[in-house]
Amino acid sequence: MGRPSKENPKKPYSIMLNPEIVKHIDEIAKNAGLSRSELMVNLMILGLDFAKIYDAFGITSAVGISRKLVKKIQEWKSEGKIIFNNEDEFKIIDTEKK
Repeated sequence: MGRPSKENPKKPYSIMLNPEIVKHIDEIAKNAGLSRSELMVNLMILGLDFAKIYDAFGITSAVGISRKLVKKIQEWKSEGKIIFNNEDEFKIIDTEKK
């Protein structure tokens, strides 16, 4: 491995992984005849490709909206503004008096 070319400079990037995940990565890299770093670069590129596809179809936005909605429902539940029964049906409590 030499110095990166000037046309395609590489930038180091560090992440923390659970030891169990690293074990699986090492096994897969060994089976593929790759180093851990080579496998991780390939996996990150693949993940980025999927992320671009999800974004193009609006899935990324939908996930963001649903996360906000879930957070809001959890807030309402803790504030007593929404009640769930055993069948996961809910009732919204009108706390504002007119």
